[in-house]
Order: sequence, then structure tokens, then C-alpha cells
Amino acid sequence: MLKAILWFTVINLNNYLYPVITSGDYLLNQMLLFNVFLNPKIPSLNNTVADFKTVTHNVALLGVKIQICLAYLVAAIFKLQDADWFDGQAIQQIIQIPVFSHVAFQAMPACILIASTWIVLLYQLLFPVLVWYRKFKIYILSIGIIQHIIIAFGMGLFSFGILMMLSYIVFLRYDYQSNLTNN
Repeated sequence: MLKAILWFTVINLNNYLYPVITSGDYLLNQMLLFNVFLNPKIPSLNNTVADFKTVTHNVALLGVKIQICLAYLVAAIFKLQDADWFDGQAIQQIIQIPVFSHVAFQAMPACILIASTWIVLLYQLLFPVLVWYRKFKIYILSIGIIQHIIIAFGMGLFSFGILMMLSYIVFLRYDYQSNLTNN
């Protein structure tokens, strides 16, 4: 019940603060909604209730994972429609806006900024596929953590960067393959 109250409070606060919220706030709203249905393993006297809790937990967990994958996929699709991402100039142009960049990034050579534009685009296209494969999971999540640290501290989008890094926990802790092999 407290989880539902938290979600309802945050969504109403965001409605009040609409002009200043970021995509991280929207993603937080979705995560809090899924969190309402995430249930720790609480013993139940009734097997039907226990089974229902397990099903809602697993569906909510899968929903969080799909939400993260969709966030990357949709971002990549929109970036592919922008000419600045095709010629590699997008990050270079963003870095020139003082509000969205740290001074250290403004002095970076153009070739590094162009390469980073393509790396971001490639990462967003590959994440929804590679994160499901155990062999690639740790690498794709590590690259994502580096990327989101730069977003949080370099671009000043702190809540978005931190939330995305925290969302990676569901891909590590609840690995279906390891659960199947342990049983």
C-alpha cells in the first residue's frame, strides 16, 4: 500500500512541476508503478495468493526490463531520424551548449565527440538485444554505466543518469538463467 501511495504522490508532484520535469521523471513514474506490483517472497497460508503474488511480481519485473529496452530503442529510432546523428555531429553540438555540458567536455577533440555520437547510437540500438544474453550482459551494462555517469555529471541530467544506472539492477539480480540452474 505504501508503494502505491509513493507512486501516486510522485506522479501528482510531477504533474504540478510539469514545466521542469525530464525524461528521467517520466521513467521514474513508470518504475514506481511497476514497483507497486513487485512483492518480496512473503509466506502465505493460501497457495493461490502466493501464486498470484509470484505472477504479479514476475510480470512487473519483466515490465521494468521491457520499459528500459523500449526507452533505448525509441531513443535510437528518434536519433536515426536526425541528420546530426548520421554525420556524427550531435554530441559535438550538445557539448557547445553551456547548460548541457561540463567545461572539460567542451575542450575534447572533434574526432572523439563524433566517435562518441556513433557509440551512443550503436549502444542504444544493441542494448535491447544484447542485454538478454548472459555472455554480453556485463559488458553492455558496464558501457551503460559509463555513459550514464557522463550524462549525470557531464550534462547535468543527474536524475535521469542515476535512474538509468539503478534500473540495471533488475538485469543483474533477477537473472532467469541463474535461477533456473540453481533449482
